[in-house]
Amino acid sequence: MKKIILSSISLILVAAITIVAFAATTVITNPKMDDVLNTPYDDGAKFLKSDKKAPAYKDENGLKAVDSNTDTVWEAKDGTYTQYNFVKPTSINNIHVTENGQKVRKFHVEAWTGNEWIKVYNNELIEGYYCATIENIKTQSIRLFIDATIGAKGAQISEFKATFQRPVEYDKEFINMGYLTSNMFYQQYNTSFPKQTLQNLTDIYLIGNFCYDKDGNFVITQEKNGDNAILATYPSDSKETEILMNGNDLSQLPVVDGVSCPKDKKGFLPFVKSQYDTTAGVKQPDMWITLTCLQDVKFNGISAANMTSFNDLATRTKFINEAVAFCKKFGLKGADIDWEYPGNQTAWNSYAALIKDMSVAFHKAGLLLSSAQSSDMFGLSGETLNYFDRINMMSYDQNRSSSGNHSTYQGSTIDDIKRYIDKGVVPEKLVLGLAWYSSQGQQSYKNIKTQMEAELPDGVTQIDPGENFFKGFTFNGVNLIKDRTLYAIKRKIGGVFAWQLDCDTPYEDYGSLARAQDETIAKYVTPVAKG
Repeated sequence: MKKIILSSISLILVAAITIVAFAATTVITNPKMDDVLNTPYDDGAKFLKSDKKAPAYKDENGLKAVDSNTDTVWEAKDGTYTQYNFVKPTSINNIHVTENGQKVRKFHVEAWTGNEWIKVYNNELIEGYYCATIENIKTQSIRLFIDATIGAKGAQISEFKATFQRPVEYDKEFINMGYLTSNMFYQQYNTSFPKQTLQNLTDIYLIGNFCYDKDGNFVITQEKNGDNAILATYPSDSKETEILMNGNDLSQLPVVDGVSCPKDKKGFLPFVKSQYDTTAGVKQPDMWITLTCLQDVKFNGISAANMTSFNDLATRTKFINEAVAFCKKFGLKGADIDWEYPGNQTAWNSYAALIKDMSVAFHKAGLLLSSAQSSDMFGLSGETLNYFDRINMMSYDQNRSSSGNHSTYQGSTIDDIKRYIDKGVVPEKLVLGLAWYSSQGQQSYKNIKTQMEAELPDGVTQIDPGENFFKGFTFNGVNLIKDRTLYAIKRKIGGVFAWQLDCDTPYEDYGSLARAQDETIAKYVTPVAKG
C-alpha cells in the first residue's frame, strides 16, 4: 500500500495520484483540492470526454518513476512506458520528468480522455530535470513513453508527475524582448519580416551600427545594402547620424565609394516604428541600442580581445557622456554593451571600469544599462555584473549536450541560470536568451522549418513541435521555446529574449516561435497591480 500526500507549495498545486498496483490505496487529500478541481479558471475540462477509467496497467519497473522516491529508478528501454493514475479527474498543465544521466533521445506523454489516449506532448531530450508545459486539461491518467535512447542500455527515469501551475505574480513587467540586426532596421531588404512579432514585445534592441573604436570614440556605421560591409563611420553627434537615426530619406546621406542610399529608405527609428501598431493607447516597445566593438581596422577598429582604451578615465568619460546624450536625444530606454570578448586581464579591467562609471551616469540620467553576457566567458565579478540593470544571457551557441543539440533545457536553461546566480547576480536582472536559429550553419528557424515541411510524408501538414534537430541543424522548436520560457517564469528571473527577431516564421503561422513565447507568458505571468 502506498500513501500519496497532497500539498500546495507556492503557486504549484500538486495533482492527486494513485499508483495502479492492484492493491488498496489510501489517499490523504488536501481539503482545498475540491476547490481547485471546481475552480472557474479554464482548466481544460472539455478534454475529458467521459469518466471511463484508463485500461489497467501494471509494470513494477515502470512504477519506480512515479513512487515519489527519486532514489529508485525505472530502467526505460526504447518504446516502453509508465503510467500515472489520478484519484479522480484532475486539472494539469505541467508534466515533470527527471532522468538520471543523458540517455533519452525522444519521449512523449499521452493523456486519457475517458475514451482514448491522446498525445499531449513530445520532445527530444531530458538530461536531468524537465518541466513541460501542455494545454490545460482535466484527465484521469497520463503515461510517459521513452521513444528512443542513446546507446543500448536504455535510460534511468527517477520521476514522473503532473501539476497544475497557476500564473506567477510579478511585481514588475516580465521582459519579453528581441534583438534586430542591422540588415533589418537599416537595409530593410527583407520584406517578409513578421510585423506582428513586435506587438507583444516590451523592448527592441537595435544591434549592428553602434560602435566604439580603438580610441574609445562612439561612432555610427553606414553599411552597404545587402552585405553589411562598412562604407563609413560618423561621430554620434553628427548630422549624418541624425539622418541614420531619424531620417525619412536616407538618400540625403553622402555618396560613399559610389554607393548611395535609395530615396525610399527610412532611418532606424522611423523604419522600426513603421513595423508595429502606433495607435493611441497601444503600448509601444522600448527602444535600446547595442554597443559593439568596431573591428574593421580601416575605420580605426580593433579586435575586441585587445580593446583597452577605457582604462583611461578621460576616454571613458567622453564616451559615456556621448552615449547618455545620444540615448536622451533619440528617446531610447538605454544602451546594451555586447563586448565579445576581452582577451586578457587588461582588457577585462577596461570593460569593468566602463561598466561601473556608465552605470552611475546612466542611472543619474534616468537611463538603463544592460549587457549581453555568456557564462562560458565570465571575466567580470558578480559585483560588476550587478551594475547592469539587465544581463541578457546568451544561452545559445552552447553545446553541452551529448546529443549535439544546442540551447537545451538542462544545459542552457537550468544550469546557465544557476551559473549566474552562483556568480552573485540578482535573479531579476537575468533575461534568458532563446535561440530562433541553428548554431550549426547559422540557419534561421524559418529556413529550417521550410526545409522540414518540404520533406513531410503525404498527408502530414505540420512539422513536429517537439523537433529540435534536422539534418545537422539544431534549434529550439515550439515546445522547447514554451518550456524554456516557462522555466524563466517559474524561476522568477527578469524575462526572456529572442536572438533574433528576423529568424521566425509569420506570427499567424502554426510554428511561430514568437507566438509560442507570447502565449506562454500570457498564460503563466500575472502582473501585480500597483497602488
